[in-house]
Amino acid sequence: IMFVTYAAEGADIGATPDGRLAFSPIADSYGPMQGTDIKGPTSTIMSTTCTPQQKGLGTLVFNLRLDGTMFENETGRRKVITLLKSYMSEGGIMVQVTVADSRHLRDAIEHPEKYEDLIIRIGGYSEYFNRLSPELKQEVLTRTCHAE
Repeated sequence: IMFVTYAAEGADIGATPDGRLAFSPIADSYGPMQGTDIKGPTSTIMSTTCTPQQKGLGTLVFNLRLDGTMFENETGRRKVITLLKSYMSEGGIMVQVTVADSRHLRDAIEHPEKYEDLIIRIGGYSEYFNRLSPELKQEVLTRTCHAE
């Protein structure tokens, strides 16, 4: 359970088979390396739940970033509900959802004064985006943003 320390934890670790570059941050908790979950949220959930999470020390956190368009209509909202129920029924313990598209996060990095109330999920808790280090902001932006 890395909370916010994962960004610095990769400083002494070489490249890994998942595409992570040498000496860069490691995965933000119990899920894929940021940006490597490219086959959609269902595939990511199935990969994440293929090991028994109950055997982990503490609560294993799975971070999931969704585009806000998924909540614009009833069909999208039902898909999100089904996705989250599927995660839990497959043995998932904790999923943290951040709803923020990449355009808004980039703008928040460039113009923090416009986003003083932007809150994201970061490794087990909610935090104001502007309070994060530049490295952690970039890691949140690097997470795959799943859309319908």
